[in-house]
Amino acid sequence: KVATLLLDTFEKKDLSPSITMGALRGLECLLVAGGSNQLSDSTMTRLCTFLDVVATQVTSHTSEETYPDLVDCLSTVLGNIIGGAVNENASQSDNLLNAPTVKDHVITRIYPSLLRGIEDVSMDTEPQVLKVLSIASSSNMEVAEKIMGSCLALWNKSLKENGITASNSQAQAVQFLLRNGGDMTLSAFHRSSLVDEIFDYLVDFTRSSTKEEIRASVANLSLPETMEEREAFLQGVLAVKLITSTFLPAFSSKVPQARLTKLLNLVSNILPPLS
Repeated sequence: KVATLLLDTFEKKDLSPSITMGALRGLECLLVAGGSNQLSDSTMTRLCTFLDVVATQVTSHTSEETYPDLVDCLSTVLGNIIGGAVNENASQSDNLLNAPTVKDHVITRIYPSLLRGIEDVSMDTEPQVLKVLSIASSSNMEVAEKIMGSCLALWNKSLKENGITASNSQAQAVQFLLRNGGDMTLSAFHRSSLVDEIFDYLVDFTRSSTKEEIRASVANLSLPETMEEREAFLQGVLAVKLITSTFLPAFSSKVPQARLTKLLNLVSNILPPLS
């Protein structure tokens, strides 16, 4: 009865945002703490439809300008639900997030839809899709690794298939998670082998896209002479910006020894010993 009442309230049109937010929070509590054996199949289906509606509103920003508090509430609720459902190593407690119908729906439909939404991210305003993922990442280490791994994989794939400029939204997604996802997200970043792959790609691209005489000495710096050289130069600048805006902040906290060793070896091959 409680589930039906909350779903009926959420689905009603022309309600005040405060009532809708109350229903949202109630449904979040039900999904996180409610027992799965107490609901009918039809109610479980309605809960999955509810999650679809929330994900659609978060990714489409349909209410962001009119009801910003409602959109923040949608993002927070969905982030908490994602954090509980996508953790495949979680103890199989008898709650709705572990019910096969709900868990499979979140993993196979809701979570992929959020990852697809990264391609449309604009950093002019706070991207709600990334807010959802950062909230989910703060729930536990397994979820943080899954989400950061997914975002790094999207960035790596886009870099190699589409180039640096076309991969800006994926890069911004990783930057946002590092700024807002907490310590577990930072740890997940350093644990991923994709970080080395992306870093190597950007460094190699920066070297190959710059004229030899420019690399040799700042005194020989010259402006690009052709459109091709200008494009290559701008791509190289963007690669450097990605390194400084993504990788350097990630080294401002505790960093695994293996990651520091790799960075030291890389720098040693470029710069002469300080002694």
